[in-house]
Amino acid sequence: MGNRALYLRLLANFATQYAQTADHIREALDAGDFDRAHSLVHSIKGVAGNLSAREVQAAAEGLEKIVKHISPAAPPSADAMSAAYELLRDALERGLAAAGSLAPAAAVPAGLAAAAPADLPPDLSRQAAVRLRTAAEVGDVSELQAAAKELSARTSAFGAYAERIQRMADDFDFDGILKLAGELERTGVR
Repeated sequence: MGNRALYLRLLANFATQYAQTADHIREALDAGDFDRAHSLVHSIKGVAGNLSAREVQAAAEGLEKIVKHISPAAPPSADAMSAAYELLRDALERGLAAAGSLAPAAAVPAGLAAAAPADLPPDLSRQAAVRLRTAAEVGDVSELQAAAKELSARTSAFGAYAERIQRMADDFDFDGILKLAGELERTGVR
């Protein structure tokens, strides 16, 4: 839907949350726990579909067809199951590597963490904290951007914060904004 920041965040979550899934599927298959294997494969298939990771989705569909209706009386061939698992494992490894390569190298890019809350006057820290917290709690990106612009116009010490706020607002990182508001609140209490 055109939200690049959200898509990148979903890819980063995929890269971390599903990093061990192929191992978990293998363990379930080896243990004969086909219900668990099916659940894991079905989950990967859905996430891959949501992310448009077509290769991973297709490989998951292949293994899901095998493990979905396994009957102890008529188990699938070990070779077919192994081949389908290896296709999924390989596709998942490539997908995870690609998603991981898109994740930011660091939470705060170089140069944006230069200022410390102590550099700001306490009254400005308090005002900034209240304004940021209020906007973040309701998800008001335009208010976050306006607050960053107005506060940085009042003092150059707020410039690095304004850049961080802008970046977090663009990424819809309201938790990050709330953490920053907490830092600013603690500074404003001195």
